[in-house]
Amino acid sequence: FNIWRTTDRKYFKGLVDKLGKTSASRHYRRYGLIRRASTKIGEEVPVWTAIERAQVGQCVIDLIIKSTGLVKLGSIKSLGKKYSSYSLVPTEATLDFIQETIEKGEMLAPNFLPMVTTPKRWTNSTNGGYLTHRLPFLKTSFKNRGSEMSYFKMDMEYEATNLLQETAWKVNEPVFDVMNMAWDQELLIGDIPDRRELSIPPSPVPKNLKKSEFSEAQKELFKDWKGKATLVYHENIRRKSRILQFMRTLQLAQRFSKYEHFYFPYQADFRGRKYTISAFLTPQGTEPAKALLTFAKGLPIKDQEQADWLAIHGANCAGVDKVNFSERIKWISDNEEHILQSAELGLDYEWWTQFDDAWLFFAFCLEWATLKRNGLGVLSYLPIALDGSNNGLQHYSAMLRCEIGGKATNLTNEENPQDTYQEVADVVMRELERLSDSDEIALFWKDSGVITRKMTKRPVMVVPYGGTRFSCLNYVEEYVDDQLRSGVELYFPEHKKNEYINFLTNLVWAAISEVVISARECMNWIRDVAKRLSKAGYPVIWNTPTGLCVFQHYKAFKFRQIDTTIDGKLLRPVLLEEEALKIDSQRSVNGSAPNFVHSLDASCLTLTLHKCSKYKTDSFQMIHDSYGTHCANTPKLAKLLREAFVEIYTENDVLAQFRSSALEVLDEVPEPPKRGTLDLNQVLDSKYFFC
Repeated sequence: FNIWRTTDRKYFKGLVDKLGKTSASRHYRRYGLIRRASTKIGEEVPVWTAIERAQVGQCVIDLIIKSTGLVKLGSIKSLGKKYSSYSLVPTEATLDFIQETIEKGEMLAPNFLPMVTTPKRWTNSTNGGYLTHRLPFLKTSFKNRGSEMSYFKMDMEYEATNLLQETAWKVNEPVFDVMNMAWDQELLIGDIPDRRELSIPPSPVPKNLKKSEFSEAQKELFKDWKGKATLVYHENIRRKSRILQFMRTLQLAQRFSKYEHFYFPYQADFRGRKYTISAFLTPQGTEPAKALLTFAKGLPIKDQEQADWLAIHGANCAGVDKVNFSERIKWISDNEEHILQSAELGLDYEWWTQFDDAWLFFAFCLEWATLKRNGLGVLSYLPIALDGSNNGLQHYSAMLRCEIGGKATNLTNEENPQDTYQEVADVVMRELERLSDSDEIALFWKDSGVITRKMTKRPVMVVPYGGTRFSCLNYVEEYVDDQLRSGVELYFPEHKKNEYINFLTNLVWAAISEVVISARECMNWIRDVAKRLSKAGYPVIWNTPTGLCVFQHYKAFKFRQIDTTIDGKLLRPVLLEEEALKIDSQRSVNGSAPNFVHSLDASCLTLTLHKCSKYKTDSFQMIHDSYGTHCANTPKLAKLLREAFVEIYTENDVLAQFRSSALEVLDEVPEPPKRGTLDLNQVLDSKYFFC
């Protein structure tokens, strides 16, 4: 283009202007210019291949690293994986630079921000959200999806999304002021990230000594040191990402604190789950992000029931959420003096900083102090969250009417909340006690003090969403590494850490199979149907109870490895090349069960919001399986979300409907698993279904 423009500037400019008028497509203009450039110059203009583009891009990355000092190469290798994954992480100088310029915010401006006017209502798949950005209602990589949506009646989906994005928010300024001071003082409260880089321990062998010259003792020492150094290295990379996220969140809170109210436009993903389009400071964000936001509209706390819901929310934020409601309310009463002191003194009273969700709890302390100071009738702005009890398992238990799963996930009315994670931890401990007399690894874990519900929570939580033994292994490993970093003393025999973690993973995986029965059976059936569809060359398609057609189409890619060098390191990144319309069978099978359940929890949220709109209830903080609203509307929301769940599963046989969709293109599909005898109407009276 430079050659062409230099040799015939007038013709070049005229052609650019002409193409701009005759075609609105940048894509066509670009290729039109390329064709004419080839003709004018008189030689063929080569088009770079995907591999050449990737190699040039990586060469540019290498130049940036060497010449700017802004970023450096970081690698992470997970247990059980053969290859490392590489990422660019900011250097200390870069983080300092961003911190110095944070007031201007140029370096931290996200693509999409909250809106200071009400977002445009969604009435079809293309016309809602931002006033100046045209974004589709569904986030999907499948290009033809938008045009197909007009064939489906999705009024309820649009209505629910409009209710979310018409909720007015404001910055919780007292929380922001205290959080900002804590950040300036480098206080590690709640999810505030540590800005200090951990020091990698010195190598126990001389640096100039080649590995081939190591003695046997040195080999053992070096291997042990490398494992410890890797933990530190990975933690430093993880910290950089969390630091940038927190800095962006704080900067946005400062920027929007001048507005009396603002709004978050929403989209849905292909399963119907609703997400804010903007990032960092959102009601679906991290713990500090959620604590920095309150509803812009206040509603009075009129009676003791509404005040009790505020107390229950406070206990939940403090981690006192495994006991019944009476005990949670009593805990707030017993600690009221601490709560009031926390609200008054902030950082000068450290009691509130001990809790995992410290910032959410501090926001509660401020609200509770306002209630105690002014009494019933005071306006409340704080979102009160009602969380599902392992929501994925709740859905599987409901669709199969499983009595065991139903009780374990609080679908039945019990005096005390049931805890699936603790049940799995108890089974693991039972097995360790049984094996500890004859197995040294079992004895090690039995006496370790780390076999808690926190260890089993993530492995159990992801089972309904396609969790595998391999993912279980990763979560157990991460949990153990977190314990080591926090100072827990676990002394593994030399080079046997992986063996010990594998042993524990086997017990956790077996315990999950014992406690979570219906989910496994149902998941296997859904995967089998998806496998049959993929083998026949079809995507997996089903309709949700609220009118959304879910189109799961994972395209197949070829994997091609290329060689490149960045920052003096030889890397072999994998390049993906799309293979026309072929289906990636493995991804389709693996994604089918989690996507199916996600579409159902999205339907429950949509139907709940639809019911709320009939009762003129507004202001919502919805995060998939966590429903939030004002104290004044919490009793109503608690009732309506139960009604929505029961309605979804009593008026729809979702597995039979899924099978029916598959039978449109397949000759034979197996019958779904048989149902149990669980009475879903018990959900209507279950105190701890969502709490």
